[in-house]
Amino acid sequence: MIQQKTVELSKEEVKRILCLEEDWAMDKKGKDIAPSKLSNSVSAFANTNGGELYIGLSHYPENRNSYFWDGFSTKEEYNQIVDVINSVCPGYDDCSFEYCYCEDCTTVILHVMIQKTQRVIRATNNIPYLRIGVQNIPQTTREHIRQLEYDKGIFSYEDEFTTCTFDDIKDSLVLNNFIRDIVPRTNAYDWLKSQYLMNSSLRINVAGVLLYSESPQAIIPKRSAIRILRYHSDMKEGSRKTLDIGYPISIEGDIYTLISEAVKKTKQIVEETNVVGLSGMESKKYPDVTLHEIITNAVLHRDYSIAADIQI
Repeated sequence: MIQQKTVELSKEEVKRILCLEEDWAMDKKGKDIAPSKLSNSVSAFANTNGGELYIGLSHYPENRNSYFWDGFSTKEEYNQIVDVINSVCPGYDDCSFEYCYCEDCTTVILHVMIQKTQRVIRATNNIPYLRIGVQNIPQTTREHIRQLEYDKGIFSYEDEFTTCTFDDIKDSLVLNNFIRDIVPRTNAYDWLKSQYLMNSSLRINVAGVLLYSESPQAIIPKRSAIRILRYHSDMKEGSRKTLDIGYPISIEGDIYTLISEAVKKTKQIVEETNVVGLSGMESKKYPDVTLHEIITNAVLHRDYSIAADIQI
């Protein structure tokens, strides 16, 4: 059951609520909004980053950006709205209600605080929405919904199965060198099955390809390489115009190779650059362990569902 409480506001707090601007995390609705339409906003906030809804604020006809207090006379008149929100977000921690009133106001408004959920929340029309700017954008295609499921961690892109099969990877030096060090001894087939990297059709998933294929970039293009860019500029961000000749440099291979080669190349490039120090021009130095941790984190924690290589 959704948490509910009643809150008395000061005149100043009422003014501040009326002056709030709608944005990606806040929306104002009149008391007569159709509950089904309201559910679009609830879905959008829950699927994005959470947000707040003020119900019972109406805008002046001549100025849609100026609002006045126009709620229901009693809390009970919000019951239909409460029921709809409760059906869309039934979790105890998904959202909470505050019935807000003030001595100078004759009506009550409803303040709904919606949390970002770990599951996909659908509106009453069975469509999930995302909050983008001040709009609730419907996610109607299978690709959009799948991306939403990736973003919420319901599914992992790394668990998706690729066109790569066991026959394609069984002779990989990367895989066999790794298996050689496993105790107790095993073989490629049993190892891939035991780690849930291969299905009954002998297809290898994204994680298996990234870890054990000698050339993941041929199987998972535009997601599995590292691109090193260097800009000849004193600006905080580089541009195509200031990209140094010979860049970007592409680092390819399995994840182990990506990390080690990217660390070596980055260290080499950085240390070729001289800076003014206490004793004149000095070479920049970065500890290997620092670069290794930064690049390892970038490789391990990136979203592989996004078709873009890691950039250094």
